[in-house]
Amino acid sequence: MFLLILLPSFLFFILCSQLFFINSANAQVIINEVYPNPFAGESEWVELVNIGTSSVDLSDWVIQDQLSTPKNIFQFDKDILQPNSYLIASFSGQLNNGGDGANLIDSDLNLVSMMSYDSSIQGQSWSYDFQSEEYCLTDPTINSINIPADEDDDSVEEENNLTDDIKPSPTSSSETVLENLFGKLSLLKVMSCPENSDEWFELQNISNHFISEELSLVDEQDNIFLFSINLSAGQSSRYYLDRHILNNAGDQISLIQGTDNTLMTYQIPECKEKNKEFILLDGVLKQIDQITNSEQQVLGFSTVSVENKSLENFVEEEDQFTIDSLYLRNLQLDIKEDSIATKESDLMLENEVVDLDTSLPIFTLFLIFTGTILSFLGIIYFYVTEAKQNNTLD
Repeated sequence: MFLLILLPSFLFFILCSQLFFINSANAQVIINEVYPNPFAGESEWVELVNIGTSSVDLSDWVIQDQLSTPKNIFQFDKDILQPNSYLIASFSGQLNNGGDGANLIDSDLNLVSMMSYDSSIQGQSWSYDFQSEEYCLTDPTINSINIPADEDDDSVEEENNLTDDIKPSPTSSSETVLENLFGKLSLLKVMSCPENSDEWFELQNISNHFISEELSLVDEQDNIFLFSINLSAGQSSRYYLDRHILNNAGDQISLIQGTDNTLMTYQIPECKEKNKEFILLDGVLKQIDQITNSEQQVLGFSTVSVENKSLENFVEEEDQFTIDSLYLRNLQLDIKEDSIATKESDLMLENEVVDLDTSLPIFTLFLIFTGTILSFLGIIYFYVTEAKQNNTLD
């Protein structure tokens, strides 16, 4: 009876403990900063911070907006948020500038953290104030402590002392790299003379980690285009200029980090034809029609004739047919071997059943015979005992 009472109590305690620890782990992650109204070329983003002492697995967690019909605007994928670390979730065109909010939902559909705002200012973020426990408009502070705009120097210094240990999360999918990006980015293509579309350029992250940074593109006439990058290792992206600033007769572009850190500078030749992009080859931008045959082959273009191409396609198709035929033949052989193995297994099973059926009657007869002998011996023992008792009485 004591065990029957103790066991349910123990199971109930374990269940409650698990729920407590799970909720505690989730509750240590909060929405730290929201950037809903970016400048042209920038992304919207939500910054999370882990103020707890243990890491949190954000797999399948989502961020929702707070419109009349909430929708998922970002989903995390195998992100681990370490203690005292930040994590940036970036997206575009999801948050309403006039008023909206963000909800952080865990994989069990529990509401972990939420915030809302009724207005926004371009280039300003809604940051969480740990002292007032409210969100206020400030200058963006990616991967660093939030400093309210009206906070005095003493309180800023005090908050710095309290949050010095908080650091950017090292996860590859969302880490913001606060470092000199020289040699970390590569220019791939430039469209400086589109006919009925925007000018654009392509950058690639050639480092071995995720990069998130605000940069500027400056041309020879000092026209400036501000934009932000969020690129994983090896990833490339195209950035559209908000206005036509590149000169079709030739121009020069520079990629600037911060105020004076020039990452790269390239000369764009004169456009020979509209809608023909410039491709970077051996450190020089060349328009597609100006690229030689050998350079086209390096870039993956083909200069062979239609007849040669058709012949190559025929050879490739024939080789593929041969590969497919061999695959089907091997598959048939595998099926045949599986069939033979199945038949052998069924035969062995039948033999075992036959052996069992044969052994059962023999065992039954043995039991009957043994029982008969024991019964006969018992009867003899009974009569012998009875006879001795009779002789004793006489």
